[in-house]
Amino acid sequence: MPRSYEQLVVVSNPTSSRARDIRRDVLHPLDRERIAHVAVETQSGEADALAEQLTACVRPGDRVLEAGGDGMAALAVNALQKAGLLSEVQVGFMAYGNRSDSASISGKAKRNVLAMANDDMGQKEFHPLHVRTIDSAGTAVHDWLALSYLTLGELTTGAAEHFSDGEVRKRIVGKRAMFLRSAVEMVKYYNNHRPNRNFLGERFEITYGTSLNQTEATDVVLLNGSRMASVVWSPEAYCFREEKYHYAELNTARLALIAQTAVKMVSQGGIPGADVYRTCIEHKHPHRPMNVQTDGEFYSLRGVRRLFVDKPVRFAFRVLADKQ
Repeated sequence: MPRSYEQLVVVSNPTSSRARDIRRDVLHPLDRERIAHVAVETQSGEADALAEQLTACVRPGDRVLEAGGDGMAALAVNALQKAGLLSEVQVGFMAYGNRSDSASISGKAKRNVLAMANDDMGQKEFHPLHVRTIDSAGTAVHDWLALSYLTLGELTTGAAEHFSDGEVRKRIVGKRAMFLRSAVEMVKYYNNHRPNRNFLGERFEITYGTSLNQTEATDVVLLNGSRMASVVWSPEAYCFREEKYHYAELNTARLALIAQTAVKMVSQGGIPGADVYRTCIEHKHPHRPMNVQTDGEFYSLRGVRRLFVDKPVRFAFRVLADKQ
């Protein structure tokens, strides 16, 4: 039976903590079954370099399979977008990360590489965010798709940086009670860095372009010193409420509120919040960096005056997933 795609391209990070599992569960079965494929290896955060690699080997009609966590999934999507190929290929994700949000949406496709190679897969729909940052001169500085979520603020960005450290990952990844170990690491990080980190958050002014009753929601978390405004797309539901958190000073109560929200995210498939569309976030102190975390990648963006969040015109897009 002819396959519905031209060529299978597998994208992975050979230096990731799950690289051995990816070789065992993804690449070796394809070699063993003599299924023709192209293996593309890349490092985390290198969308431009990956775009060049994909431009050289991917053709319209191919099937591009990403094996990794949220960061690699978003990296592959952004690289395909930069290469002008995202609307021309089939995309699939295989979850090899620590609590992978892209896997929660697309389905638990782990160890189903032969099914993906033989067309025995369903499809799920992603609703990525189009994110643009603008400097004081009105020039676009960064432009990318946030596949699953976006956070602003030094707490979440610093936490992402902390958990990406190799020694920290060794202590928690793949262990029993991983969620508890992660919570303990978060508390330790928070207490150790309170004196020299701005955990009360940046000052942002948030402007909603339309009313908050859209039929489709996207997934954004905006952190600042007086409230947590969260905007969510979830595979389970589309309309959440906006929650306001009030706290007067930096203390463990704030961490407890954020931990409570994280538990809701894990258990309910999304962070409680309000729908949003065409959102402008103005950085009140552009001389300071804007701390951004998206899909496990973290950035300290300098010179940013405004950040725009919108739903791309041509998306949502469908990805290969386990049949439910």
